Amino acid sequence: MRKPAALLLALCIATGLFAGCGMAAPQNGSQSAVAPTLFVDDAARTVEIPHSPSAIVPSGPGAQMVLVTLAPEMLVGLSSKYSGAAAAYLPISGEALAAIPVLGALYNNSDLNIEALMLTGARLIIDLGETKSTTAEDLDGLAATTGIPAVHLNTTFTNMPAVYRTLGNVLNCAEKAEQLAVFCEKTLAAIEEITASGVQKPTFLYLQGEDGLHVIAKGVYHAELMDTLGENLAVLETPTAKGTGNEVDFEQILLWDPEILLLAPDFGIDNASLAGHPLWGQLSAVQNGRVYRAPSLPYNWLGFPAGVNRYLGAWWLMAVFYPETASFNLNEKVREYFELFFSCNLSEQECTALISGAN
Repeated sequence: MRKPAALLLALCIATGLFAGCGMAAPQNGSQSAVAPTLFVDDAARTVEIPHSPSAIVPSGPGAQMVLVTLAPEMLVGLSSKYSGAAAAYLPISGEALAAIPVLGALYNNSDLNIEALMLTGARLIIDLGETKSTTAEDLDGLAATTGIPAVHLNTTFTNMPAVYRTLGNVLNCAEKAEQLAVFCEKTLAAIEEITASGVQKPTFLYLQGEDGLHVIAKGVYHAELMDTLGENLAVLETPTAKGTGNEVDFEQILLWDPEILLLAPDFGIDNASLAGHPLWGQLSAVQNGRVYRAPSLPYNWLGFPAGVNRYLGAWWLMAVFYPETASFNLNEKVREYFELFFSCNLSEQECTALISGAN
């Protein structure tokens, strides 16, 4: 009979398998704070949560991303599986990661395995992201079915410091949460400094898909970071909220003709071949060498899912959009992020490879 995932996870922790990038198991910050019994979440629900919940599951990839940076030792279920390349940077060793069952997601694919979730021994379900009109109903139903309390925090690009602090109080890891919140605040301050300086925002498009004909429209949730730093030309009458973006034709892209092209990792043509391409070679961004493929490990730095990965992507994007204004050392910022969020000490060469390997 298969052992419960919670037991396997406990065995992994006990044998020191939480060792992403060779690091020791993350410590869970201050243990003196006690989570409140009643918690009012961002869906206006009053939820009774356990004191010091030690076993948690995310409702989807965005929540998983945040929780793996804050309390990886508490995770007894995942919403999605990590690739081997991504897992190498996480604060969880391969063996421990393999012992955590993949449960699916409440939203997006809506493939959450309720039966498997109930077998994890989870004491709290955490949902992060946009507050939907059905969020309260969805989480109430999930909690009623599983017997596990579920809380929702509305999560945007700019309120991540508050989200970390709230989770730090709920999960009794306030010290770690404060460190991550401060990094996010410093990132937001750097963005404000650049955008408030009067420098003109460059025009851009974010293209994805094998053929590159899907754009992330201006104003949608997934464009928050990019819209903050640049002028998104993809203004559409009916923008989709899905991370797959809106499909357009090349003639429209040519009409927009942005100064900068941002390419998703799945864009089907390598950067070096674009200049000689009969279509893409017509674009000003290609002719001027201002084409950049988003770094993608352990997550796409520009989002997808849209989460705390964007605080890493913000430093990269500031360097891409404002090379003459950005006065920081990008490698230093990347290394700082990986150490704080993933307990992963990158060498200078590894850091450079993560950045340049995407181009």
